[in-house]
Amino acid sequence: AELVPTIRDLTGGTAEVDQRFVVLTLNDYGPYSVRLGAGEDLVVMHWDFAGPMLPEWETARALLQWTQFGANAPAAPAFLAGYRDRRGDTPSLSLGSFAPAITGWLTWLLHRAWEAADPEPSEGRDFAERALSEELARPLDVARLEALLTHAT
Repeated sequence: AELVPTIRDLTGGTAEVDQRFVVLTLNDYGPYSVRLGAGEDLVVMHWDFAGPMLPEWETARALLQWTQFGANAPAAPAFLAGYRDRRGDTPSLSLGSFAPAITGWLTWLLHRAWEAADPEPSEGRDFAERALSEELARPLDVARLEALLTHAT
């Protein structure tokens, strides 16, 4: 119930989709999912969450992941410089750019809540309870996304 106003604020971030620019992407470009290969080529370690995405959404989601969901917002310019170096450009970002990442975060919360509500004691339930408690202590919100955008630009 305490999270409802935060979720309502987050739903204000919407984006228009021009299907001509949709690309296939990993949808999970965190530090744990890429490595440098021969010749400093980026090597993707898994494609578990691959699917269609706009480059703007991909960039926003990766920016969130590489800055620890905005906790390390000052790292945003370095991330974007590296992204631009590898891709050639960076899309313009707005609050709406984070719409898929927000959806993913809310889905992750829902699944942790389901696991935490399991009546049977287990390591999975214990993890879910801890993870949910930590995340709800400092939930993703519009202020953090706006701070991240400020650092990014």
